[in-house]
Amino acid sequence: MDNLAMILYRSATKNDAQYLKDLARRIINTNYAPFLGTDLTAPFIESGMSDHEIDDGLNNCTLMTCIEQIFGFAITNNDILHLIMIDLPFQNAGHGSALLAHIEEKLFLNLKCIFLQSFKENDVATQFYLKNGWILVSEEEVPEFGKIMSQFEKRSV
Repeated sequence: MDNLAMILYRSATKNDAQYLKDLARRIINTNYAPFLGTDLTAPFIESGMSDHEIDDGLNNCTLMTCIEQIFGFAITNNDILHLIMIDLPFQNAGHGSALLAHIEEKLFLNLKCIFLQSFKENDVATQFYLKNGWILVSEEEVPEFGKIMSQFEKRSV
């Protein structure tokens, strides 16, 4: 799956939902727990809120596949990139940047500016977005999490 030319993108279907929920849980447990703590991530998963995010976004979810295997997905909501995840074995190989570029291209067909949020403590995500041309425009504390959210934007060229 190292060849980015073999990647296909398609819309998610209801049949994909459980796989995406499982993928999201793996990523949350591995990538988010180190900076958010399991006191935030475990209840998020156990309460079903993680699954709910997938169910709510399924109609606006783009899958990244290779030979029919899903290994990444992104959920958008109008001008917002709500969620982007690449399965653990495929991270740090350019797949996230490829999926992000695909989503940006799709959104910029109808929009001049798009937005996303990320936890400030998520240094990996912050560097990823900055590397891919996103601009950090503000930061704001989210009291229910006790964490700071970074707001990014990107404008069409």
